[in-house]
Amino acid sequence: MDKTVTFIYIATNRYINYFLNQYKTLLNFCPNLNKNIIVLTDNIEKILEFKDKYEDKKCLIKYIKYINHLPWPLITLLKMHYIYDVYDLCDDYIVFTNANLIFDKNYIDNNYIFNDKISLSFMGTTKHEYFNLWNKINPYDENLHYVIGTFFAGPKDKMKEFLIQSIKYINNKLINNIIENKHDESIINYLYSQNPKSFNLIDLSSFADIDTNLYGCGGSIDYKKDLQLL
Repeated sequence: MDKTVTFIYIATNRYINYFLNQYKTLLNFCPNLNKNIIVLTDNIEKILEFKDKYEDKKCLIKYIKYINHLPWPLITLLKMHYIYDVYDLCDDYIVFTNANLIFDKNYIDNNYIFNDKISLSFMGTTKHEYFNLWNKINPYDENLHYVIGTFFAGPKDKMKEFLIQSIKYINNKLINNIIENKHDESIINYLYSQNPKSFNLIDLSSFADIDTNLYGCGGSIDYKKDLQLL
């Protein structure tokens, strides 16, 4: 595949350290791909220092944008909004990946992930017992796998519609003062359940694992009090 993939990261607060760790493993992932990176962060200076020291020409940090760090779960609940805000800066394919992934395997099968569909992920196996709880059924259709919000990818045109549908879903919940259990993942599980054949389902454990060494993004919200800030 000769097209370029844009990776989008939310790297605020302690998650900036996750990103710095993950970047060093990103060359393992589809090494023949052209990769550009967009980082959304509250510490631009630290990203620039890292870029000067470690940037690889096959993995360019193309754009850095300042965003405020929001306490969990807002920072993840609004990630579709953040991605959509930088959509026009993206290349042929778009990947969102949590910063706390480690691409721990030399993975080369581009077509498994990058095709004409949105690729959603599930975690098949992981050495971390907590994350094995992800192996469960879709809450909207018991015949479907539960998909996680850690990694999703797709062609730019398909990703735009996916983001718009996700944002509409989120906004409708927030207008009614609702934050669902597994808030950001409820969105993609719902969309997946509506038309599963339009998605490509991938096993995240075939090319990555979770970095728990720096676990925690800092802070949480009082649902009843702080939700009004939106």
